[in-house]
Amino acid sequence: MAIKKLFFIHGNGQSAKCAPDGFDSINMPGHGNQNWNRSLYSMNSISDFYVKTIPENALVFGHSLGGHIAINVALARPDL
Repeated sequence: MAIKKLFFIHGNGQSAKCAPDGFDSINMPGHGNQNWNRSLYSMNSISDFYVKTIPENALVFGHSLGGHIAINVALARPDL
């Protein structure tokens, strides 16, 4: 079995910089250095963003809102 990458989804009002050491992370739309686009800021659009962005063979963790997003990602991407 291949070693999985650890991927962290941060909470609302945070950024990818709060990811624990050893985890990959990408800023949620509208957070960190990403521009705010109100039309893209919903649970579905953020979940879709991560479904398309998270690499294969990843073990996904999330904090707060990121935890909800991680559940949506797991439902959409059972291959992870």
